Amino acid sequence: MVYQVGEFKLKTILAGTFRLDGGAMFGSVPRILWERKLAADDQNRIPLATRLLWIEKDGNWTSADGRDVQGVLIDAGNGEKFDDRSKEMFEIQVSPPKEWGVPLDRVSDLIITHLHFDHGGGLTQRNDSGELELTFPQAVHYVQKDHWDYANQPWPREQASFISENIKPLQNATLVQLEGETEILPGIQAELAFGHTESLQWLLVGQGVGAVAFPSDLIPTSKHLHLPWIMGYDRCAQTTYSEKEAFLNRAVDEAWVVVFEHDPEIPAATLQRDTRGRFDIKEVVDF
Repeated sequence: MVYQVGEFKLKTILAGTFRLDGGAMFGSVPRILWERKLAADDQNRIPLATRLLWIEKDGNWTSADGRDVQGVLIDAGNGEKFDDRSKEMFEIQVSPPKEWGVPLDRVSDLIITHLHFDHGGGLTQRNDSGELELTFPQAVHYVQKDHWDYANQPWPREQASFISENIKPLQNATLVQLEGETEILPGIQAELAFGHTESLQWLLVGQGVGAVAFPSDLIPTSKHLHLPWIMGYDRCAQTTYSEKEAFLNRAVDEAWVVVFEHDPEIPAATLQRDTRGRFDIKEVVDF
């Protein structure tokens, strides 16, 4: 199924599943509350998805520098480079790119929200000789400059999320380092968030009422819509709270379709405020 926004055709891609500690995913929220939303296994891990977004456009699509844009991919999932120990620890299951149902030869542009392993692992792969190479060497890769600098020298608490084999090969890519909020390509706007990691860029496809938002780890699942439900992984819960509130107010007021990158059950939805003023699902959108 394809979702149409103006001239844009969008498709979500389930690139795989994995598990992370439920307490880490919900921070200070007691397990008795969050487990009603996502049940944990006997190791306290909850199921999560790695969901990407594919974007094409009716008619011609040209970048600011005059280049032909064929198709845009947002994020790349976990990838297939994990060793057996990590696969078991995180119960990683990967759908390889050839099974994504999109024309891989048309990935002309690849937007990276941030370089944590579950978003940037699929940017690189090992060839038959075991050497690292870019998964989409033909694509222009976009990342925020401040995030790129940070990913190469992260704060020790966050260091485990940045894996060098996902990052260093990008030096050989056509890498555009963006500086702040900007229109990356005509119709795709990058906005910034800082609570989860340095200069995470979330994306808005289209404008105004009915646009599609891809908030990445600002709101990883639909179970994180309640403002105080903030991941323990985040650098600053107070910053995330303010950024979530601003995002969700816009999402409701402008009737955005919000894609949940890590939700194992709900790919996307429109949102509303409930009778208590809390943010909640209005209508699930599956595409």
